[in-house]
Amino acid sequence: MTFMLGFYVSTVFTRWWDIFSNVGWIDTPALLVAACITGTDESTRILRRNLIRYLVLTQALVFRDVSACVKKRFPTMNHLVTAGLMTCREKEEFDKIDSPHIKYWQPMHWVFSLLKEAKAHGRISDIVFIDMLEKMRQFRVNVLNLTLYDWVSVPLGYTQVAEVLLNPLGEDDDDFECNYILDRNLQVRIPQPLYTSESAIRPVNPIVGSCANLETNFDE
Repeated sequence: MTFMLGFYVSTVFTRWWDIFSNVGWIDTPALLVAACITGTDESTRILRRNLIRYLVLTQALVFRDVSACVKKRFPTMNHLVTAGLMTCREKEEFDKIDSPHIKYWQPMHWVFSLLKEAKAHGRISDIVFIDMLEKMRQFRVNVLNLTLYDWVSVPLGYTQVAEVLLNPLGEDDDDFECNYILDRNLQVRIPQPLYTSESAIRPVNPIVGSCANLETNFDE
């Protein structure tokens, strides 16, 4: 009995950590975009912003389906447009796609198309193009893994022992801050992300280092 309990708790904790590791951090692809797609003209700036926006749009589409707090923030696709994650034209194109499956892949298709266009116009080299494709692909894989964890749950057993770890994408105080993660990833694109009235009242617990507010002698 003790062995089975320990095995169950270990499985649930490993799942919890894997979910956190796959929530999707924009830093690596954003830094690569900023470093490799240079230029101050309007078209280049729009290219950089759209690449990041499409990545976060992919993340938002996934989060809407696996996180209750994000679903309340973006209850419809129109809310994604209002928040600036999609344009009206992009939503029309998205809605025209007839598919029985969830279309998480469409924003990534836009990302890859923009990268191909950038390479064709000589804005990035072949080597950079391949590297960027890989970084974007990895971001997509990480985020899409969340749908698999949401789809296949841990077999029930001793749930009272590790209940808080089973679904860390929920609305409990100890769950992951999915809306904060979206806002953080959107920082390079939209200064003030929008919330619905229901989701806006939920407190935000941003990433703050455990020693960030530690007082030292140098503070005097």
